[in-house]
Amino acid sequence: MTKIRIPDLISAVHQFRTSIHPDYKGILQAAEEWFASYNIMSPTNLKVFLNALKPGLQGALVYPLSDMKSLRLAIDQFILFFAYDDPFDEDALRLDEGAATEFTNAIVSAITDTESFQPIPNFPVIAAYHDFFVRVRAESTAGVYKRFVHEMVEYILSVNKQVEMRARDQYPNIKEYVLLRRVTVGMKPCLTMIEITRRIDVPDRVIQHPTIQALLEIANDLVCFTNVRIYPQTQKLASGLFS
Repeated sequence: MTKIRIPDLISAVHQFRTSIHPDYKGILQAAEEWFASYNIMSPTNLKVFLNALKPGLQGALVYPLSDMKSLRLAIDQFILFFAYDDPFDEDALRLDEGAATEFTNAIVSAITDTESFQPIPNFPVIAAYHDFFVRVRAESTAGVYKRFVHEMVEYILSVNKQVEMRARDQYPNIKEYVLLRRVTVGMKPCLTMIEITRRIDVPDRVIQHPTIQALLEIANDLVCFTNVRIYPQTQKLASGLFS
């Protein structure tokens, strides 16, 4: 009988002392009001969504040393990640390759060409993302912003790739799944958000150094694979609903 040994990653992380931003609750209220203004969800669904997500607490724990303005960006990012991802995992876009691709192309255009953006009817989350990226650009250096956009586009395309594979009854093997999962988890932009919130400009030559890349991949995997529940994921893979 084959046995798979999975390391206790959660206990390893608990060795480190956690910090939390002391002023996140006031910033959270502004972020929630901003997101609500786009009418992406009904008031009832929005309340359930925010209570479950706890974006303010996530932002305060992940970016405890950020200033007020950049913490707001981090909280907005957490809200938008899940608001964008849910329709692909659970709602209308889950198996509709055509609609998913149209949505994907529209949001990529909105964040890569912010100057030419025009609101798209029935896609309010795209307008929210556009506003978010305009604010991120104002708080970032050119190099960091370019890398952040690249990582977000990579994430968006990977989410659409899942829909494409489901719609075509294509199922990834373990190696393919791991490679895809490392992108769909959305960790890379969150790591770059550290630079944005701390106002650090790490040169590309440093980011691309093999040692730094190895460290970033380890950090990515730590989040990536502790966020996969083995039994439900096995059921999803069997149904082609991998994520």
